[in-house]
Amino acid sequence: MRNSNWLENLTALIEERRNVPYNVGANDCCLFAADAILAMTGDDLAKDLRGTYSTEAEATAIVESYGGHGPLLTKFLGVEPKGPLCARRGDIVIFITPGGMETIGVCMGTTIASPGDDGLNIFNFDIATQSWAVD
Repeated sequence: MRNSNWLENLTALIEERRNVPYNVGANDCCLFAADAILAMTGDDLAKDLRGTYSTEAEATAIVESYGGHGPLLTKFLGVEPKGPLCARRGDIVIFITPGGMETIGVCMGTTIASPGDDGLNIFNFDIATQSWAVD
């Protein structure tokens, strides 16, 4: 459940990560989403995954062990996915990057935030394919 100051906490996380580059096992798409959920709810859904991987191959193996990004999010969030247009600020989304890669981000309203090489990448929301509510 989102805490009463979820928006301030999410905003602070976005500002904190604005210039922090992608780092597998520390600031990747899955952990960024988990950190956003932690900021909004106080629940660390990734506590059992933190520190267990540090390479792209290890991260890919974990995602694939759940059947992909979608099933991984459904398992950890405990809710079924909805269409992207159901997302509200703070919800978690899957989207396809302009380079064609499926990844996870956080809905910021009309945009999606997700870690990139030089810090947070901000994408137009129209590339989202699924969403999961963070209540």
